[in-house]
Amino acid sequence: MRTRLWLSCVFLAIPGTLATACGQEIQITLTADMVFNERERGNPEAMVDEQSKIGDPPSGQPDSTWQINSQYWKSFPYSAYLDLGRERNLASLWLFDTFNHGELIIYAGAPGNWQKVLQHETMKYMHWTRLQLDVSTRYLRIERVKPSCIFSEIALYEYTPAAHQAMLNKRAAEAKENAAREAALATARQEAANRPLVDMGPLFGRLKLVEEI
Repeated sequence: MRTRLWLSCVFLAIPGTLATACGQEIQITLTADMVFNERERGNPEAMVDEQSKIGDPPSGQPDSTWQINSQYWKSFPYSAYLDLGRERNLASLWLFDTFNHGELIIYAGAPGNWQKVLQHETMKYMHWTRLQLDVSTRYLRIERVKPSCIFSEIALYEYTPAAHQAMLNKRAAEAKENAAREAALATARQEAANRPLVDMGPLFGRLKLVEEI
């Protein structure tokens, strides 16, 4: 399977380059046989039929789209999933937004046991959009909630082992920091609740003691 390396996370506006500061991602080449339609209509394989044209990072302008005949629009949502062959540490999903506004939902997990990863509104015009995934999975489900969710090609990236570990370390550090913050807030709330009431006279009445000197 063909793969390419590029750097991700903090994008710098340098013409002709994509410089980042967080780590490396590898583009996964997607093929039609990886796409499984969950409905009897439509051609979701059109999401991956121009992989050789989109570039790395994605910058080309693909043409074909996942079509649902208008007579079936009342049957939305429509969905399909990708089988990546093995579990992968997915970093990001790119999609070429064409026009109109519509809701897109991305899931990870396995057929029959999906967990929502993100929800996105397709609202750009002829523009590549990068969606952060940060999930480990073999299967990725893409759901078009409304007919107005229109995009053409997608591109999928996975982390290198070092970049994936860096992402996990960052996530663990943020979780630890958030837990410490919540514990401090809980202590402060408890302390405030236990402060005695002080009679401040007829004008103010009884108030919580702020600080005792």
